[in-house]
Amino acid sequence: MMALNIKQIIGIIITSVLIVGIGVGIYLVQRQQIIKSRATGEPGNFVTAFEFKDKDGHTIICNPGTNPPECTTRTLDINVRVATPSSL
Repeated sequence: MMALNIKQIIGIIITSVLIVGIGVGIYLVQRQQIIKSRATGEPGNFVTAFEFKDKDGHTIICNPGTNPPECTTRTLDINVRVATPSSL
């Protein structure tokens, strides 16, 4: 058996790395990537996390189906309180 010199060993290592890299690249390209932002929760989390009341203590109802949620009130003097911190 013939002894390998340093150039042949380096060539074998580079070829091996390239073959493994191509295999890993093909595997990663075939996988579907799931992109999900952790900053946005399910629709309505903002509305359910906070409690909105007007100056007289009446609860203000908000529509979670709009983006941003629309809240209808006759006054600008409102109180906001965190109702469910776990939703944040």
